[in-house]
Amino acid sequence: MGSFKVYVSMVSIFVLIAMLNSSSSYRYSSRYGSRSRYNYQPSLRKCLSNDILSTLQGTLCPRANPCKNGGTEQPSGRCVCTDEYTGPTCEEKVNPCKNGGIDLPSVGCVCTFDFTGSTCEERVNPCQNNGTLLSDGSCNCTVDFTGTLCEERVNPCQNNGTLLSDGSCNCTVDFTGTLCEERVNPCQNNGTLLPDGSCNCTVEFIGTLCEGRANPCQNNGTLLSDGSCNCTESFGGNSCGEARCENINYQECRSECGPDYIQVDSYCDGDDVCCN
Repeated sequence: MGSFKVYVSMVSIFVLIAMLNSSSSYRYSSRYGSRSRYNYQPSLRKCLSNDILSTLQGTLCPRANPCKNGGTEQPSGRCVCTDEYTGPTCEEKVNPCKNGGIDLPSVGCVCTFDFTGSTCEERVNPCQNNGTLLSDGSCNCTVDFTGTLCEERVNPCQNNGTLLSDGSCNCTVDFTGTLCEERVNPCQNNGTLLPDGSCNCTVEFIGTLCEGRANPCQNNGTLLSDGSCNCTESFGGNSCGEARCENINYQECRSECGPDYIQVDSYCDGDDVCCN
């Protein structure tokens, strides 16, 4: 019985909608011929509000949801989309790829050269040699490197030394040391390099670089290659500092001075002594 009532109600509603959609005029026939007669009373459609009519039609024939891809239609007609879609009717898939990345089916995000990550969310670090990328796009380099991208090794070599590929320094001729920090001593024969660049030589050497041996031979004596002195005829001794005995009046060289002579300090060859 209940099903029958529902069926009758459904039929009644269909009839009502048909009446609402039909014209309010009709024709009739008489012996005077066929004539049209108009119902000047307000039609049933006008008596019912549009809201009631819309409700009846919506109940029997629900309107299709214009919101696609799982979107929900609001009473205002606006679509509320899921997180994956956007657009007036949720027809457009949201691009999960950030920073200009392209979403390819079965591939995922194809990022630009400047970004990486599953959604291109991470900026590629262009800074080389462990440099840090700053927020302004510049590189903060470690102490060992310099340059826009930290691509250039800092030259630790001092005094115009050249940094080699193995990290060692090739120094100029004037400097030495691991970092070319030490000036090469140009002073020869144990001479000392002074702060002003000059040489302080030992007593045995002379010259700008202490390259010449100092002449210990006095009184115009000549220094020989073996370090001994070749004295003139008037002088003798290791340094030609002693006058020759024979060149002084009343002096002569003897193997020993007799009782009539006094030994004086003048030079004689060999083991002879100078007697006066």
